Amino acid sequence: MTIFLVTVTALLFILRLKGIPKMLCKKVYIKKIQECINKNQLSFEKAKDEKDIELVKVTVLVCGFILECILALYYIILGTHIGMLYFTILTVLQILTLIETGRRQLNMKVFSLNIEDYKFYRWYFLFNVILDSVYYPVAIYLLLK
Repeated sequence: MTIFLVTVTALLFILRLKGIPKMLCKKVYIKKIQECINKNQLSFEKAKDEKDIELVKVTVLVCGFILECILALYYIILGTHIGMLYFTILTVLQILTLIETGRRQLNMKVFSLNIEDYKFYRWYFLFNVILDSVYYPVAIYLLLK
């Protein structure tokens, strides 16, 4: 179990490191969002009717919700496996930011083609990056200890 937790935590940490520029630089964030909008536009053009578009939107929401549930479950398992008080506090913070991220994504229009619908939350993104930059290395260290 420990090897699995270390592997998944290391992968999540690598993905976080890869995503830091998008989270901290507004220009990079807007560039990535514009790429997503262009992909959405192509998806809408390929869709045959309104039912196909709605099906894709619902599928994306459900997949996102399932992913967040899996991540929350993973954080709970990781926190209980390590079992130290300060790490439990970090795990609770991690789960709360996960819930807040889900809430902010629900407030956005799914598959919006308007760039103004995607807000850049500078302080929230900074907090999330700092939390992840502390949480993952500490988790790896405590698992290997």
